[in-house]
Amino acid sequence: MDLKELAQAVKSANETMDGEALLRDHYAADCVSVEAAAMPGTDGPEAVGLDAIKAKHDWWNNAMEYVSGTVEGPHLHGDDRFALLFKSVMKDKASG
Repeated sequence: MDLKELAQAVKSANETMDGEALLRDHYAADCVSVEAAAMPGTDGPEAVGLDAIKAKHDWWNNAMEYVSGTVEGPHLHGDDRFALLFKSVMKDKASG
């Protein structure tokens, strides 16, 4: 699978809300996810390893409700990087 195919697979999984298949099929055991800021209840912005990333996804899915949104891209950057732009409306489940 080349970079463009992988980027499209990531985009499609996000559009269909199939993060479980995305993690299973495309993430390495030693992968690293970096957020712009630390998520609540974490030690920092990095989640290291597939189990940590799954835990981050579980926290998000339990805390937030997806209302609407779009995924733009993929935007390829060289041979080994791509970006997707997410525009989302979310609702915090605890506060509404």
